[in-house]
Amino acid sequence: MLYYLDTMIVIYVVEGNPADQQRTINRLAALELAGDHFVISDLTRTECLVPTFGPGGGQRLTDFFRFFHGPNVRNFGLTAAIYDRASAIRGAHS
Repeated sequence: MLYYLDTMIVIYVVEGNPADQQRTINRLAALELAGDHFVISDLTRTECLVPTFGPGGGQRLTDFFRFFHGPNVRNFGLTAAIYDRASAIRGAHS
């Protein structure tokens, strides 16, 4: 199965507070052991990387790129229709 990782999930894994980070890492590890794979989008990458281009962001940038290029993470191009549908789903449940 493929799981789309939202920006917050990636942030939790890479630089979250210790409790959230460990819980998220453990969950993703369990999914990997079950044979599942992960996808991110260019939007996720953009949202994660914006703060790394400020002062002192060099190591953070490296950490995010290490995650993005992990063996079980793929980049998936989303279409405008997918973004529209995601907006509708989110709006219906806000």
